[in-house]
Amino acid sequence: MLVGPGQERVLPVLVMTLRFSRFILAELIPSRQAGDLLSGMWSLISQIGRTPRMLVWDREAAIGGTGRVTAPAAAFAGTLATRIKLAPPRDPEYKGMVERANGFLETSFLPGRSFSSPEDFNALLQGWLARARTRGPPVPSEGVRSTCSRPTIWRCCRCRRWHRRPD
Repeated sequence: MLVGPGQERVLPVLVMTLRFSRFILAELIPSRQAGDLLSGMWSLISQIGRTPRMLVWDREAAIGGTGRVTAPAAAFAGTLATRIKLAPPRDPEYKGMVERANGFLETSFLPGRSFSSPEDFNALLQGWLARARTRGPPVPSEGVRSTCSRPTIWRCCRCRRWHRRPD
């Protein structure tokens, strides 16, 4: 990405996924330094409008690379009355939701796009995420019957398919 006249750099994207709703938030940040990560977290949390009870982090050096939360990250969490939990070392499954969101962004948002600036990237990303969040579950084919008694459209726990309640 162009960050200045004749200067190109790969910039990190901070991704946050809400645990139960799988709601994805993302923003391009200037670096992986503590100040940029914390201001990026603040930006994403302010988009939600509420403070999560816990923020799960991989062992990012600026947040807790040594296994303990750094002083700036602890002060940030204390200000918001939230908790930062560090993932165990070498455990990729621990933060699987965020890894799936990263893969979704890499395969669905990035291909075929070019960006003129970090601001352009963030504007396009926010517009794309807003549109992606409105997509609902797939509509099942006609004639699908289920013994489940849930309303409207749901995913059956036995067959793992989407169903619509027959009228």
